Amino acid sequence: MELVTGRRPTDFEFNEMEDKKVGAYSLIKLVESRVKLNDINDIVDQALKIEFDSNEEESIADILNISLECTQDNPGYRPTMEEIIIKLNSMPH
Repeated sequence: MELVTGRRPTDFEFNEMEDKKVGAYSLIKLVESRVKLNDINDIVDQALKIEFDSNEEESIADILNISLECTQDNPGYRPTMEEIIIKLNSMPH
């Protein structure tokens, strides 16, 4: 999440921020809400902002979904590294 968004989960902005679309107050909640809304363009790090096609946008969304799986509150629900590698390798190149 940090690599794609360019934000740290402890950024000061989350202490005062309320996402106008869903009221998110943390990096995880922000990413989760935007992925659900299929609206990730404004959370992608500006340094990565290049014109990307729908396939690349879908890949970014997939990476964000994997990162959300890895941040589940219950560790038992988190994927193993093997599962993550399989998911990453199954993404279009």
